Amino acid sequence: MKVFHSLLLLYVFIISCNNAPTKTHATENKPIQPQAPQPIGSVLAKGKTTPYGPRNIVRNIIQDKKGNIWIASWEGAYRYDGKQFTNFTEADGLGYIHVFSLLEDKKGNIWWGTIGGGVCRYDGKYGTNFTTKQGLSNDVIFCMLEDNNGNIWFGTEAGVSRYDGKGFTNFSTTDGLIGNKVYTMVQDNNGTIWFGTDDGVSCYNGKIFTDFEKKENLREAITNITPKAGPPLGNLRAMIKDRSGNIWMGSQYGVCKYDGRTFTNYTKKDGLQQDFICTIVEDNMGNLWFGGGGVSRYDGKTFTLFTDKQGLCSNNVFGLCADNAGNIWFATMDASVCKYDGKTFTSLPKTPLK
Repeated sequence: MKVFHSLLLLYVFIISCNNAPTKTHATENKPIQPQAPQPIGSVLAKGKTTPYGPRNIVRNIIQDKKGNIWIASWEGAYRYDGKQFTNFTEADGLGYIHVFSLLEDKKGNIWWGTIGGGVCRYDGKYGTNFTTKQGLSNDVIFCMLEDNNGNIWFGTEAGVSRYDGKGFTNFSTTDGLIGNKVYTMVQDNNGTIWFGTDDGVSCYNGKIFTDFEKKENLREAITNITPKAGPPLGNLRAMIKDRSGNIWMGSQYGVCKYDGRTFTNYTKKDGLQQDFICTIVEDNMGNLWFGGGGVSRYDGKTFTLFTDKQGLCSNNVFGLCADNAGNIWFATMDASVCKYDGKTFTSLPKTPLK
């Protein structure tokens, strides 16, 4: 198990810094043709019913349209209906059992992104695996996003792939992307897609990449700077768009908010539990939750901190989910999953040690 922990930490806590000016890269003069996927087969994905969830190394968690909770773990993908779990593994279409990312698309398909086995699409009955053989840029899938046009984007360790339902179009640093390890993505109200990487942030409007490159200290960020100046950002791990349209970005240097004109940063000195932020979610009340080493809840004025002392199942929080009932779910590295109903933390049952 220590080996598994080390592997995850290598992916989650890679840190490096540099200084460089903001750049833009035009891609319209270099058409990128989608790669037609090779024929692939689908397998009947029944899963295995169990009273237990994963034991540890849970990287992500989402709620689907039916209210099920989906869990990405090193033991496969789990679906939790509130009473029992269904565990999906390689026998159900996964190319590899280590699941890192999750997405539900507009059609209701669930996508499972793995570390080394590509991505699997689950339509409720069949699991279909996509890898580099079908056109993916890489088989390590850190994050996924469905854009306003229904395209599915996959952030990998070798750039980003866009899937239009027929084929893949790949982008890397040679096409203008600021860094090839893409850990997080979000689309803003203007339709621009933001890519968070080790080397900073790239914004893509369909034709041009605009790069905000990292600097050594996020605290150099100040309000009232222009978008051209760009925020000093590096080692980006989480991004969301809040209900007001602000973009929130979590990195090793804390949290940065972009309101369309200015950047504002928050660190431990401003009230965060820790500076390293690797997951962000907005709850039903508009509060922002930041996870990493413990959890910080921000109501727009003050931070409220949660650790194992308050009942959190683990301080190593790598995934957050706000469900329809107002509960907050926590995916952790070493204690599986727990939820918070506003008063009490409850841990889900996990597979017993053999």
